[in-house]
Amino acid sequence: MKRYTVETAAEGTTKYFYIMDGETLEIALLPSKYLKHKIKANLSPNTVKRYAFSLCCYMEYMAEKELEFPAVCGMGYEEQSSHFTQFLYWLKEGCHTEKKKTGDTDNGTCNAYLKDVFGFYLFMAECGYVPSLRVLSYSQITVPNAAGVKRTLRCRSFGGYMKAEERNVRAAREEEIIATLQALYEYLKGMGEEEWNGYRENAERFLASEFAASYGETAFADVLVPEIVCWK
Repeated sequence: MKRYTVETAAEGTTKYFYIMDGETLEIALLPSKYLKHKIKANLSPNTVKRYAFSLCCYMEYMAEKELEFPAVCGMGYEEQSSHFTQFLYWLKEGCHTEKKKTGDTDNGTCNAYLKDVFGFYLFMAECGYVPSLRVLSYSQITVPNAAGVKRTLRCRSFGGYMKAEERNVRAAREEEIIATLQALYEYLKGMGEEEWNGYRENAERFLASEFAASYGETAFADVLVPEIVCWK
């Protein structure tokens, strides 16, 4: 039986997510505070719900290892790297599911769970609850958009992600890519400021995933902290 569960609470028209500890019957305060922060930052409920389930899986893994968040942050580099790499294999073996069947979770999904976990650790470090993780290396890149306007993206990256699995898909032709980008540009132009703010973080994550697809996941970010974003 799972120790942690994702619960919801409504405040007016806003839906919040929190994580309940089934053993103590108490709310997991820091993870729940993080999820509330993401809702207030205008992320979509579906995105925050995904974060909640990723954190639940990680907390189950932590409970098996009898670890707490500060203890992980206090580990040396090699021990910390092993901790998160073993979490990926724990997911790959299906330990987060009822069936516990190896092979049901692909590498990309395992990596996505860990990226969500790193987002939580970055939040805790920014708030001063824990030290920064040693395994997340800092880097930044400057990329131009179609209009030639440059934006600088800062990121923290992890070198231990699972290798992306090959997909049997046809590569998009140049004219298809251009048409898609033009449609996206027209869609973004029509957004109001409030709607744009709600979609911005997911758009930044999309940029990160597209860069990673071209240059490898270890080369770019698991979590983006944009310095300048000039789409609008």
